[in-house]
Amino acid sequence: MPEPETPEPVTPEVDPETPDDAPEIRSLRDEAARRRVEARTATDRAEALGRRLMTATVERAAGGILEDVTDLPDGAYTDEEGYPDEAAITAAAEALIEAKPHLAKRRFANIDAGAQDAPPAPSTIMAALRQ
Repeated sequence: MPEPETPEPVTPEVDPETPDDAPEIRSLRDEAARRRVEARTATDRAEALGRRLMTATVERAAGGILEDVTDLPDGAYTDEEGYPDEAAITAAAEALIEAKPHLAKRRFANIDAGAQDAPPAPSTIMAALRQ
């Protein structure tokens, strides 16, 4: 993913003999501090979104294989561009259940033991007479 171009910073002309507590210097320092905070906030948000994307991708790729996706060992499950790689996650989950089958998602048979609405209709006349 190409890096976006950043514009050249605009530096106002300040007389070199201006004292450090001059209003121009204070305003420049305040602006620099505000931009540092904005950059830190943007970086933190990007990292949080990256973690959410990885979590969602792991749950989608390994959710049908593992009972608990947090059993998947930490690793680099990203492609060369840094995005989550579903194939690598699925392969890691399958390798994990090969080594530890008890971590596999449990499969339950549908026994259909719940309440029935109505008995099935008889298929023949003899079946109807038997009822």
